[in-house]
Amino acid sequence: MIQNAGDIFIDATKYPSTTRTDAALGRPEPTRPRPSGNTRVLPDPLKNHLAMDLTTALQTRRSLRMFTGSAITEEQLSYLLWATQGITGQSEMFRSSPSAGAIHPIDIYVAIQNVTGLPIGIWRYYANGHMLELIEEGPNAISALGKACMMQPAVMRAPVLFCFVATPYRTVWKYGVRGYRDIFLDAGHLCENLYLAGTQEELGICGIGAFYDDEAHKALNLSKDQIFLYAAACGHPKK
Repeated sequence: MIQNAGDIFIDATKYPSTTRTDAALGRPEPTRPRPSGNTRVLPDPLKNHLAMDLTTALQTRRSLRMFTGSAITEEQLSYLLWATQGITGQSEMFRSSPSAGAIHPIDIYVAIQNVTGLPIGIWRYYANGHMLELIEEGPNAISALGKACMMQPAVMRAPVLFCFVATPYRTVWKYGVRGYRDIFLDAGHLCENLYLAGTQEELGICGIGAFYDDEAHKALNLSKDQIFLYAAACGHPKK
């Protein structure tokens, strides 16, 4: 039987592996990028947000893809980013979402169309410092990203599109090719946190898995070491 790409991937990443990982060979852990451009520290994420118990959030969570287009606040965005991947301990390892080996191979980019106080453009989130870095200002990159996401209405009308971008070598360094599985698992952890936080804030969230990979990669100006893995539209839901 001819194997498809999925079968090959599962077979190639099975344990045990006969190849020693870079971590086992003593090679240095990959460094993490630090902001170098126009940055903005976000408001305290634990102030001025709605309270909701976990049971209610789980019962009421839905994928909502019809948005009014009205703005979300910077305070709401701050809370959503913290709830998705914010630091909750004394180092970057301890975050609101789990990650294999506490490595956190995924970075969050946000395509902002309508957030009070923030310019339109592509921003990158840094959990360390709870800040955003402006990658490209203006509507051009937003338009390119919309086209890359097949002009889906949820994407085009969303005040914010969360983009989950993996750097696979962060996990491959420690776990070898098995680490490629971890990036997909981590993306799921992140998006579920975002769903629950959005529900708490009475915002609609809709995961987006349909996009043209190369075009999305280009729209965010990603490096060859990064992979555009997943996205989620966010906005005020239409009643």
